[in-house]
Amino acid sequence: MAASLQILSEEAGQHFDPNLVERFIDIADNLHAEFASLPRQVLAERLHQTIRTYFF
Repeated sequence: MAASLQILSEEAGQHFDPNLVERFIDIADNLHAEFASLPRQVLAERLHQTIRTYFF
């Protein structure tokens, strides 16, 4: 995960909105802790619920 966050930081302002990168980095550890150990099926259902909320 550290390498991914490093890439986001390095590309902030070029490919990524620097404000969003900063906010994402602030919550990345908590998101990882929340989602990394969940089974694939649970992750898929959470994703589908979120998509339905915002797009349907």
